[in-house]
Amino acid sequence: MNASQKILQRLIASLTLFVSASGALILFVVVPFALLEHWRLLPDWRGLRLIYLLFPLVIAWNHAGFLFVLIVIGGEVVSAQLNPPDRKAKVEGVLKISVCVLTALFLELGNRYNPH
Repeated sequence: MNASQKILQRLIASLTLFVSASGALILFVVVPFALLEHWRLLPDWRGLRLIYLLFPLVIAWNHAGFLFVLIVIGGEVVSAQLNPPDRKAKVEGVLKISVCVLTALFLELGNRYNPH
């Protein structure tokens, strides 16, 4: 493996990590706060402050969630082609893809079946 392939592999790994981390942030932080705020279980609007801070991330996932999933899948496929993955890399790739798919699915279903 030459230097350009190593640079490409690190760039792709960083991109997929960033996209999956943003999806995990939405899935595990914003969604529970939104549900608690919807059920009026958070006092003093504290939950909405966090949602307002992360609102650009939510908007990006609402508009390009499917593309983010394709970017992560493509990145993991290219990464597997450049370097044969071991068990840890396979598990990490599956987790990245599953978090992105769950985030996109949750936002799509939330938009489609919004009771308001």
